[in-house]
Amino acid sequence: HNRKKSPTDEPKTKSAENKNEPVGNNLDISFIITIPKDDAIAGTKKQLSYSIGDTNEFLMVSIPPGTNSGGKLRIKDKGRKNNNLRGDLILTVNHKHE
Repeated sequence: HNRKKSPTDEPKTKSAENKNEPVGNNLDISFIITIPKDDAIAGTKKQLSYSIGDTNEFLMVSIPPGTNSGGKLRIKDKGRKNNNLRGDLILTVNHKHE
């Protein structure tokens, strides 16, 4: 059988070829915060401080109302730097058990 290849025959992972994505996920940073459940339900703002290389970064993050424990927020362009590329900060929000 000599059937024509359809786009679904292609491998699903092509991140190295896709110019719109950062090269690999090594520029992203994971960060976990634990907040009171009441703050997560109502929504709140939290200041984060973290280091990227020799630089200290400070960031005010809005936690949307109704954020579930284990919920993730992606903050664009706040991750590691490599030449002109910048990864994202992946923030995991956990609820404090009281």
